[in-house]
Amino acid sequence: MESKEKKSSRNIGWTRTILYSAFLFFALSAAAAARQVPDLKAPATPESAGQSTSQTRPAQTAPQATPRQIPPLADQTIGLLSRRSIFFPDLATTLKPLSPEQKFKLSLDETIAPSTLVSAAITAGYRQLENTYPGYGQEWGGYGKRFGAAMANSASTNFLGAFLIPSWLHQDPRYFISLRPGFRKKMEYALTRQIITRTDSGRSTFNWSRVIGVIGAESIANIYLPASERTAGKTFERSGIRFGIGIGTTLLKEYWPMIFKKLGVAPVGGNGIP
Repeated sequence: MESKEKKSSRNIGWTRTILYSAFLFFALSAAAAARQVPDLKAPATPESAGQSTSQTRPAQTAPQATPRQIPPLADQTIGLLSRRSIFFPDLATTLKPLSPEQKFKLSLDETIAPSTLVSAAITAGYRQLENTYPGYGQEWGGYGKRFGAAMANSASTNFLGAFLIPSWLHQDPRYFISLRPGFRKKMEYALTRQIITRTDSGRSTFNWSRVIGVIGAESIANIYLPASERTAGKTFERSGIRFGIGIGTTLLKEYWPMIFKKLGVAPVGGNGIP
């Protein structure tokens, strides 16, 4: 029979492979998106439209286009995707507010979205590798428990943060992609989205949905996590990690419409940036 040490070593080897593959995918995707960020302020010119200036008669020259203005935060463009995104269902496609029924459906869509499954798989693999929650063990059964805990945590977060709290406080749980060019500005926007969101009427407000959703979900997690995790300190520690991961996820959402466009592949569920 295969010894416990060999089984554990083989499990860790598979876990490393899964983690490295996932991280490589996201790194390549982000690099492809960040390599060429379109200048949204640049007006169209005859050369960029494939026209020769010598063929353009002065009498027929159209008025020079004015630079495109970046709208304020409350009115940032949301029509970057023409169809609902499958990978990130919370990407907004319309300015119209969601009804409580639509917010509930959004919470379900987010719970079973590919992004949630991938995130849960990576999180469970990392925790397996680091032996986080040692009470779950190191066999494949332990990985299954960690994966189940990650999925349950996502379900709680989405129920609270995309349905219950937004419906109660009339906040919009969707993510509205900005038109801010440049990595630094997109990072700033990603940072603010953890504490700022939109109301159903389009105003900016404190993101109670996110804050209560994360802390509430981590509090609920004390029901099924190992006993060593069921303390106030551990609960807030996990919440802080979730907010940090949320910043990275938000930044990925900023580049998501153009990632597949830059790679020459049709994006799943959307047409990307027009």
